[in-house]
Amino acid sequence: MQLFMIHLPTQLSDPKTFDTLLSHLDPPAQDRIRRYRLPADALRSAVGRLAPVWYLRTHELLPLTTAPQFGTTPKGKPVLLSPPPPIAFNTSHDGAYVLFGVEPAVSGTIGVDIMQYPEDVAEVEEGIADQLTRGEKAALAGSIDTTKRRRLVTGLWTLKEAYVKATGDGIGFGLDRIDVELDGDGQAQVVRVDGRDIAADGWRWALGSEVGPSGTYGWSVCWRGDEWSGQLQHVEWSDFTQFLTQSP
Repeated sequence: MQLFMIHLPTQLSDPKTFDTLLSHLDPPAQDRIRRYRLPADALRSAVGRLAPVWYLRTHELLPLTTAPQFGTTPKGKPVLLSPPPPIAFNTSHDGAYVLFGVEPAVSGTIGVDIMQYPEDVAEVEEGIADQLTRGEKAALAGSIDTTKRRRLVTGLWTLKEAYVKATGDGIGFGLDRIDVELDGDGQAQVVRVDGRDIAADGWRWALGSEVGPSGTYGWSVCWRGDEWSGQLQHVEWSDFTQFLTQSP
């Protein structure tokens, strides 16, 4: 498994770069992205969609003149159809970052989620209360300093999201069916779904944080497949665009 953190610019130095990036997507995808009212939202969406293309190009799995073919699983999760070999991937974006996970195992799957630590964590906690288990609510009860509470709430939410993105079920699955036991540092010790430890079914997970220009972000990845080195690979904007702005 590989995990990449793509750093986004606050604004594009050359407006033509955005059009060049979009040229790698099919017309319907381009139209959807251009409908975003805010340029920053459009850029995040574009980079999220382009991350698999960037990965294939940088790993010499896709010639410059060839476009990859994507499809969806019966549950609607995007998958790579060609070129071979098949890879599982998932993206998530918030603020200054796009998180991109890749699982090359043939039978593997992966889900990722990133979220900026909430300014008003009490409001967020109240908003997701019906998606938390009794044990999770108990872990958040009592006197916890604001920084730690932000870390715990973000960890709980992003890991639940990462799991349902990995399975392809989405939040309609019912996030209260997922029970996460976090330690004092915000690391998940046990994850259960409908009472069953998902590690028994080959699932792995990891949580982390990233200090960005506008605050701290928490992220989670949940996958089945190869082991992870534990290294989050940072991708600067210039490195990301290098393989997507070249002419055939």
